[in-house]
Amino acid sequence: NPTLRSLRTFEDFSQTRQAQKHLSLIRVCKSTLADFHNLADPARLEPILQALREELTRKGVKLHQQSDLEGLLQRMIAVDGTFLPALADVAWAVASCNQHTPSARYRARIDCQLNVASFVPEMFVVPDPGESESTSAGRQVQPGKLYVYDRGFSGYALINAHYEEQKRGVWRDKAQFVIRYKPAGSNSPELQAAT
Repeated sequence: NPTLRSLRTFEDFSQTRQAQKHLSLIRVCKSTLADFHNLADPARLEPILQALREELTRKGVKLHQQSDLEGLLQRMIAVDGTFLPALADVAWAVASCNQHTPSARYRARIDCQLNVASFVPEMFVVPDPGESESTSAGRQVQPGKLYVYDRGFSGYALINAHYEEQKRGVWRDKAQFVIRYKPAGSNSPELQAAT
C-alpha cells in the first residue's frame, strides 16, 4: 500500500480489519519492525527473486527459433534512475541533493534495471549518498547482458565496467552497451585521437 510511508502508519494499519485478515497477531509493532529492518539481509531474498524470474522466463519461452533481434532482446537490460519525493525525516534523502531543481532539492533516488524481454526488474538499488547514476550502474554490470542507458549516464568508469582484464593488458568484453555520445564540455571529457 503506497500510503504506508512510516513505521507508525504501518503499525496503525496493521490493527485494521483489512490487515487483520492477513495477520496472525494483534498488531505489528513499529519498534520490532525497525529492529527487523536493521537486522534483515536483503541478499537472502535473491534466491526467491531468481526463482520467480526463472518461472516467468519458463512461461514465456518461444518454441520457434530465435532471430538475432529476439536474441538481443533476451539479453537487453534498460537502465535508469528516478528521484522520488521523500519525507523530511529520512536522513539519507537529505544527503542526495539535485542541483537542477532547487524547489524539489531533497529527494531519494532509486536506480532500476529492467529486463526488456520480460519487463521484470533485474534489480532496484538505493545508491549511497552522493553516488552518481553512472557509478551505481557500473557496479551492477552482469556478464553477457546488453545494457541500454538513459541519456544521463556517462563516464569512462561506466564504460570500463563493461570490460574485464583476462591477462595483464589483455581485455575482453564482459557485457555490451548502448550509451549516448556527448560532445566535449560541461561534464563530458574531450576525446582525443590516438597517435
